[in-house]
Amino acid sequence: MQNDFDRKYKLTEEDVTVKSGALALLNETVMRIVPESGKLLFIADKRFDKVKIVYDVLTRKFRTDMVEVSSVNKKAALSVSVGEDVKAVVCAGGGGVSDMAKYVAARHNLPLVCVALSQATAGYLIPSAMLEGDGGYIEVYKVAPPRFLIADTALFENSDRLNAAGFGEVCSRLTAIFDWQLSHVLKGEEYTKSTVDKAVAVIGDLLYKACKGEAGSAETGSAAIKLSLIASKCGNSRLMCGGDAQLTHAFSLLCKRKNREVKLQGENEMLFSCIAMRAYLMLLARPLPQTVSVPDNNARLDYMSVKLGVSPFRALDKITDCLPYGDLSRMLFILREYRAELTDRAVIYEKTLSFALKIFKRLYKDKGYSYNNYLSADDVKVCIALAPEMREKFTCFTLMKQLGLLDGFLRR
Repeated sequence: MQNDFDRKYKLTEEDVTVKSGALALLNETVMRIVPESGKLLFIADKRFDKVKIVYDVLTRKFRTDMVEVSSVNKKAALSVSVGEDVKAVVCAGGGGVSDMAKYVAARHNLPLVCVALSQATAGYLIPSAMLEGDGGYIEVYKVAPPRFLIADTALFENSDRLNAAGFGEVCSRLTAIFDWQLSHVLKGEEYTKSTVDKAVAVIGDLLYKACKGEAGSAETGSAAIKLSLIASKCGNSRLMCGGDAQLTHAFSLLCKRKNREVKLQGENEMLFSCIAMRAYLMLLARPLPQTVSVPDNNARLDYMSVKLGVSPFRALDKITDCLPYGDLSRMLFILREYRAELTDRAVIYEKTLSFALKIFKRLYKDKGYSYNNYLSADDVKVCIALAPEMREKFTCFTLMKQLGLLDGFLRR
């Protein structure tokens, strides 16, 4: 679903402005692709009060049609109408509205300028749009990244919860990095070490600032957007699709099914990243099987329908295929050869994430935040059992399913 602008332009650091007062550069930036008085489509997340400021700035130089949204999903994205004389799309809000705007821009072959108003997401510049489809299932669409991004850190709400969510979103990328490295070793997936090194440096820098009590909204937002720019170099959503994201997606569906409150994406990913890495270490520590159990996909279909509320037809489409015996045997052979190296990395990532989780909880300065009664043991079992069906990328959970190690979490 990529548009022509993705082929003409490559996102660079010069296309991303992150600083206090950056909004003053918005019209100048837009005029690089749209002449003054040109027509814009402005998609605004009305959950953010600051979108009015962005709209006022745009209307000084451009004719602007504004579409306000409160729920961001595929149905809402398809309902957005674009006039024939619209030259570009501008969006303002968090990660959800940016995904929706990326989808709309790609659908109508228009460039996108994104105004980030939240420090709680690292998905602004990812060349994919993650939109909630029928039944709450997250669909991932390949799209072009924004042509430009403006992030005025003075507009970020200095909220303990948003700061913690942004911190969690950044640090939990370590799980996705491990899954990427594992997939590279076992399947030969293309892997860029320089990209991973830059991402780890951003994570380490934010951890250092948080230890010194300096992880405010500006610092957290800057780190999240830096990581987003680095992740965009992958050309896909690989750094956003680790085992932590799979668990978070399953848990979000589970909570909606039970009409329970769901915390922010970064909050959930911080918790689930530790759970995922500990599960990975258990796999690496145990004797690897010589024979393979066939995963019980019928039980998974039942669970996805009953526990998560996913349509049986939709669930059937999302069940991952069983790997051929020969491919799985080859993966096990490679895993035995590289087990020590992978274990060393997993230990480092798990200890780092455990330390980050302690800091994460301290970011709630009002001391009113707690995971008590939020995540039960049964919830964890369901999420682990169904993790491989939640995202399209290969993760350690995908391998564990093929080895029959997750079927014990399914109770018929």
